[in-house]
Amino acid sequence: MRNKFNINEILSEITKENYDFLVDVHCHIESDGYSDAERDYAIRYSIQRRIVLVTSPLTMPERYYALELRRKYSNWIYVTIGSHPLLNEPIKDVVAFIREHLSEIVGIGEVGLDFKPPNNVENVRKRQVEKFKIFIELAKELDKPIVVHSRSAGKHAIDILIKSDIGKVLMHSFSGKAKYAMVGVEMGYYFSIPPTVLFSPQKKRLVEKVPIENLMLESDAPALSFLNKELNWPWGIIAAAKAIAEIKEMEILDVIRITTKNAKEFFGIR
Repeated sequence: MRNKFNINEILSEITKENYDFLVDVHCHIESDGYSDAERDYAIRYSIQRRIVLVTSPLTMPERYYALELRRKYSNWIYVTIGSHPLLNEPIKDVVAFIREHLSEIVGIGEVGLDFKPPNNVENVRKRQVEKFKIFIELAKELDKPIVVHSRSAGKHAIDILIKSDIGKVLMHSFSGKAKYAMVGVEMGYYFSIPPTVLFSPQKKRLVEKVPIENLMLESDAPALSFLNKELNWPWGIIAAAKAIAEIKEMEILDVIRITTKNAKEFFGIR
C-alpha cells in the first residue's frame, strides 16, 4: 500500500557513507510543480543524500531555468533537452536550442510517443512518430544518448528505435509489456524504474525480467509520487532501489552501486 510506505525506514537502512552517490536519471526539478521553496528543499536534501539529478525540462522557459540550475549546481544537476510528444511547439526552435547549448547537456530527451487515449488517433500518432524520428536522428548526429517517453506505446517506440539503429537508449518509466522490454534489452537499451514500482504490477514484472545491468533509477519528480496526493521528491529513487532489491533478492547497496555505474556510463557523469 502506498500510504504505509515510510521513506525514513529505508533511509535508515543505508547511510550516505556506504555509497559514493546515487543518480536520479529522470526528474523535472525546474518544474512549476514545485514552489521555489519546495525546489530549494528538493535540491538541498538531494545533495545532502548525495543524489545526482538528471533533469528534463519540458518548455522553453524551463529549459533556460534548468541550465541556470546546472551552472549553479554543476556537480549535482545535469540536463537533457528534448520535446515531449504531447507538447505542441516549433521543433526547429528546440533543435536550435540543443545545438546552441550542446556542451551543457548530457542527452536528448525526453522525446518519444504517447498514445494514451485520446492521443491514439491516426493523425496524432503519425505526427508524434515524425517528431520522434527527428530527435532520434539528431541524437545520432550529435552522438548523445536519448531518453524516451513511451506511454501506451512501448512496442512502437522500441520498433522505431531499432529500425533507426541508434545505440544509447534509456526508456524512462516504461509502461509496456516486459516481453517488449526484453527486445530492447537485447539491443542494449536501459530502463529506468520509478518509485511507483512499489505498487505497480507492471513495473514489478519489468524489474523481474530486465537484468539489473540494464536498470537505472528515476523519480520523475514532482510526478509519480509513491504517496497518495503528495509531491514526489528525487529521493524517491531510494524507494525504487529498495523495491528492486526485494524483487531481485539483492542487497540494496548492490542495486545502488550497479544502477549508479549504469547512469555514470550512459550520461558520462563524473
